[in-house]
Amino acid sequence: MIFGKKKKLTLNIDEELIRRAKFIADSQRRSLSDLVENYFLLISADDYRGRIRVSSELKSIKGVIRLKEFTDYKKIRADELEKMHSKP
Repeated sequence: MIFGKKKKLTLNIDEELIRRAKFIADSQRRSLSDLVENYFLLISADDYRGRIRVSSELKSIKGVIRLKEFTDYKKIRADELEKMHSKP
């Protein structure tokens, strides 16, 4: 990697999402940090085109979800959590 020194990053992420991400990382025999780092590489690839290598798997998911120009992510999350917890 051409970026150099690594630094610790603290994130606040939904517990269920963390559980799912850890499952995915374990199933791929990778660390969660590695998944996050590669995702950051993917989303920043346009800015650093030609200077970084992004796996073909990550490239294949870029742009899969098309959202409106303005999307209220907090409302979407709250709505989905409400649906999930309101089921009998």
